[in-house]
Amino acid sequence: MSACKFIYSNPYLMAAYALTFASGLAGIYCAGMTTNMKNFGPKYNGMVIGSLMFVYGLSSGVFSLLYKFVLQSKLLPFILTMTIVAGVIPLCTGFLFVGLHKEDADAPLPDQNMINRTTTPVAGVDETTTLIEIQPQEIEIPAYKQVLNRSSTTLEMLKSIDFYLLYIVYFCGVGTGLGIYNNLSSIVDTHGYGSSLTADLVVMYSVFSSCGRVSYGVISDCLRNHINRFTFMSFSQVGLAAVSFGFAYTRERWMFYPLMAGLGLFYGGMNATIAAAFSERFGNKHYAVNYAVLMSACPISSYLFGTLMTSYFYQRSIKVEGGKMCFGPICYMPSFLLFSCMCMFGFLTCLFLMYRTRKMFALRNEALAQQKMHETKLKVTLSVQYKI
Repeated sequence: MSACKFIYSNPYLMAAYALTFASGLAGIYCAGMTTNMKNFGPKYNGMVIGSLMFVYGLSSGVFSLLYKFVLQSKLLPFILTMTIVAGVIPLCTGFLFVGLHKEDADAPLPDQNMINRTTTPVAGVDETTTLIEIQPQEIEIPAYKQVLNRSSTTLEMLKSIDFYLLYIVYFCGVGTGLGIYNNLSSIVDTHGYGSSLTADLVVMYSVFSSCGRVSYGVISDCLRNHINRFTFMSFSQVGLAAVSFGFAYTRERWMFYPLMAGLGLFYGGMNATIAAAFSERFGNKHYAVNYAVLMSACPISSYLFGTLMTSYFYQRSIKVEGGKMCFGPICYMPSFLLFSCMCMFGFLTCLFLMYRTRKMFALRNEALAQQKMHETKLKVTLSVQYKI
């Protein structure tokens, strides 16, 4: 505990601790996403990413309850607990996956002689009739595999206009979400409410953020033949703009609850949708590196908007009032209004991105349909051969 106090009191050690913790979090996050997307294939991208992000979003609510009720809102024991949990659990569970890929690679393949053999006539079938017209070795490699397996390197991604458009959309959305969430305690204090409301809002945000992640992922999978994934991202941008505008004029305590629920729903949904759309646009082969480049929008936008901009307007309001602290909606109103405008700009950028990628997503949906037909035909062919 004394070591924790020493680290907590030293800003440089605390920064090193945060950097190490965040680096490990990013590594586990990208490794889990990349592995599961490759294992389950492109058909279930939204559901897989949404499910993983559901757990990721729910964790903040679980640990908030741990901090409030078990540790009695004591920060140093909470930091120590999180350090132990974050180190021990991934280390122990990581051994469960050692060697799994090797076992799959060494698994015996079906007997090719049995698969490719010529069937003999059976009762009730004409002698001149071939029972199986298409043998597996006669099926040509379809073009859909080239579409579904298309992947961009980091350099190719950086040369694409779509990446920068997607970066702008994510930059605007994540800047708004983190700008509000990171200043939540101060926002509540300016309205004269206690820390108990902050804890409740964090839990509410966690629950609705988790629901938004998994629901956006599943629904976008179900409707991908009719609605572009970027359409869901545009919904999130409009929703975040509305939430930011609502925070600018919030005065009553009860108003925080629906606004925080909306923030969690739209922010979580945006994260799940943008991860799925990013994998479909730039592929899964270099997903971890490419997505890490996209994720740089989080710290940059959080610092620019959640720290510099909000603190500037907060300090400006203090000077106007002539006191040491700011109270009332005026403290963060300019920041919230700028957040709202920023999300509307992200919405317009998202519409342009939808227009640019409409043919790409149509081609991908057609490739998925061809893959399904190909797999069905192959299963029928092999099942008939093995029966004979």
